[in-house]
Amino acid sequence: MKTSLIVLVLFLFILYILYVYKNRGWKKSLQKVNEDRPKLSRDQYINFLIEKGFEREHIEVVYHEIRIF
Repeated sequence: MKTSLIVLVLFLFILYILYVYKNRGWKKSLQKVNEDRPKLSRDQYINFLIEKGFEREHIEVVYHEIRIF
């Protein structure tokens, strides 16, 4: 019983470490996208990407996530 508990705790700890590592990578990639994106207003940026074929809902979500940083 103790062995199972220890294995479970170690497994959860490893999952937590992987989650934190992945989350840091995601934040860094969003920061990079924010730095590289054209310096346009929100509406200009959305219209620019709509012209390239992206959907407005997706653009707004990504824009919001990028602006957080």
